Amino acid sequence: MPRIAPALCLLALAACAPSLDAQLGTEGVESTLRRYYDAHDLQEGVGMCLDPEIKTITRIENVQRKDGKLVLDLRYAYWDRSADVSGITFNGLCEGFATRTFTLDADTYQVLGASRPRDRTG
Repeated sequence: MPRIAPALCLLALAACAPSLDAQLGTEGVESTLRRYYDAHDLQEGVGMCLDPEIKTITRIENVQRKDGKLVLDLRYAYWDRSADVSGITFNGLCEGFATRTFTLDADTYQVLGASRPRDRTG
């Protein structure tokens, strides 16, 4: 029996999960976080991941709204578009899962900062 690719499993799970905005009761937070991640090339792969992006948001936890800020822990799958084209993934450094804490302005949803990745697997 052929093995199902892990990426297909992620897509199937993501299709069933409510969006980040639906979970938070907001509009535009998910796209803002994705743009911030893309613009800042946040996935550290010892400088080898040239064009990382969030593939799938898998979990959101510890949502706090206080002092005009929205703080949340985001677990996500990431991959590097350039590594996908070249076929080089640098032994998993440019694809996997990670968790970061993002801090946003609670009114405008502008990203104020992001922590370093933790719980990284790949």
